[in-house]
Amino acid sequence: MLRYVVVGSLNTAASFGAYSLLLYAGWSYPLASLGSLIFGICLSFLTLGRYVFLSRLRGRFLKFIVVWSILYIANLGLIAIVLKFGAGPYMAGLLAAAPTVGLAYLSQKFYVFR
Repeated sequence: MLRYVVVGSLNTAASFGAYSLLLYAGWSYPLASLGSLIFGICLSFLTLGRYVFLSRLRGRFLKFIVVWSILYIANLGLIAIVLKFGAGPYMAGLLAAAPTVGLAYLSQKFYVFR
């Protein structure tokens, strides 16, 4: 669990940085979220699979993509809800990250890398 917190925090910070950079560049929040998701998938598959779950990576990438596709849709929904309460897109992305990270851990531990 400690490895997940450390590696996941670094991956989340890098993905949020990508999201913020894309927003700053003028991308809409759905596209910025998608761009950061693609970046995060590339980074996280290797770091989480190898260092956190100590798993062989062969044959798991498709599961990883499916899980993160579902998480992307859930994350967009959470961002949209937070935006309706008056938060800006940066804060909405940050607030939506917490539950998404929790769901990501559970789905990766019990489905992708088990």
